[in-house]
Amino acid sequence: MLGDRGRRWSESPAAVAGVVAGGALLASVAVGWVVAVQPINGVFFIAIAGAIVLAGLTYRRPGVGLAVLILALPFYPYILARLQVWGVSPLVVAQMRYWKELVLVVLVLRAVRNRYPFDSRIDRVAIGVMVVTTVFAVFPIGPADTYSRVLAARQIAAAILLFMAVRHLDLSPRAVSFIQTGLVVAGVVLSLFAFWNHFAPEDWTSFVRNSGLAAYQHSAVESSVTVVVDRGTLAGQEYIRSGSLFLNPLSLGHFMLIPIAVVLARGVASRPRAFDILAGAICVAGLMTTLTRSAIVAVPLMVAIAVSGGLHRQRLALGLFAVSLALYPVAGSLGVGEQLQSGLDPTNTRTEGHVDALQSDVQAMISRPQGTGLATAGPQGERFGVEGHTIAESWFFQVGLETGLLGMVLYVSLLVMAMRELWARSKLGSSAATAAVCALSGLAFAGLVLHSFGDLHTAFAAWGLAGMALPVAMTARAAKPAQAPATARSAA
Repeated sequence: MLGDRGRRWSESPAAVAGVVAGGALLASVAVGWVVAVQPINGVFFIAIAGAIVLAGLTYRRPGVGLAVLILALPFYPYILARLQVWGVSPLVVAQMRYWKELVLVVLVLRAVRNRYPFDSRIDRVAIGVMVVTTVFAVFPIGPADTYSRVLAARQIAAAILLFMAVRHLDLSPRAVSFIQTGLVVAGVVLSLFAFWNHFAPEDWTSFVRNSGLAAYQHSAVESSVTVVVDRGTLAGQEYIRSGSLFLNPLSLGHFMLIPIAVVLARGVASRPRAFDILAGAICVAGLMTTLTRSAIVAVPLMVAIAVSGGLHRQRLALGLFAVSLALYPVAGSLGVGEQLQSGLDPTNTRTEGHVDALQSDVQAMISRPQGTGLATAGPQGERFGVEGHTIAESWFFQVGLETGLLGMVLYVSLLVMAMRELWARSKLGSSAATAAVCALSGLAFAGLVLHSFGDLHTAFAAWGLAGMALPVAMTARAAKPAQAPATARSAA
């Protein structure tokens, strides 16, 4: 027989809405596949079978599905690019991109089935963010077409939806630890590619071309990669900013804050292991190769948060001292000091550009507090050539310009409330909460001048960590009254 929650889950309006939304999404994807693949071949049926298996596995084992979603996101473009090189049709590869939306929908349905209440302030504000974003996506607000608006809405609200779903899942501590370890390993792997990008740029260019990454970006993501190696000049010397498999130093710099946050949390929770120290050093070095100033400066902030909330500060301090000694010559050779110093120079071209752009964003918010519409202030507008589009300097201003002052206030409020709750649990010794609050704090700081939450691989990982650290399951079980003993047992 079905349990009480399983028997009545369909009575919830949220569950019904989730089923309808999920069914519509899956139906649209299926139609897209049928239209794109002419004629339907064996690869199509293999992909369909894989999608069914992935959906079933995610529903039965949500921890496994969440791990696949978060840990595969940084690498799936490379995997799909290789499939394209091996002869799979670009049209089929383009449709395979929707695997992440499939997993997200199934996780949401699995969370709704648990029937834990959505009555906390965090849930209400998160729902507010998604409602405002959905309104801007559904109604023709702004010059962007429907497809552009939907993609821009996904960029803002998909990670919030994942955050809510993860909070309402019964994830085991083992699953949480596995995902955290996987993020550290992912950071190490991406850092190794970043070192290759930095120290052998010619070989890296050949690798990117031969691996199919550039072709994948052009055919599946509808954008062309014109710069494989990001070069620049500072103080008369040339420097290289590594983008690793993301082909973008800003994307890499923001993502690397997440494995660093996990390592910091483990350092204050228990005795630092050799793996954590080595992995942390590699991830910090990988971050420095990006020369992303806001992300690099965010690391000391994350360290301060971890140390102030942790229980083993001395052990973390010793580990940080050892890592700092090892990385000091690396930072000097990469020119990190000169890059950070240029950030304090108001006459520096990059710094002056940031300041001017922020001033323009403030003026735009004042003139249009109701918002200009989705895909008008972010990368989707540039990608699809939306009329009158601009690129906001800050992630928060992108949210504000596209969804109005209300959307911006709701998003910032959710972020602050989540970090406040995570901070409280971190003070009680929760390693998961420490990792999440460090990651969100670092990304929030970087988001003041850059689009730190703009990439799904970063936003899903950060908000996923927050959801795992703020589960509602234990609270709901504690508040649920004990069941009355069975009649037969009472009679006995």
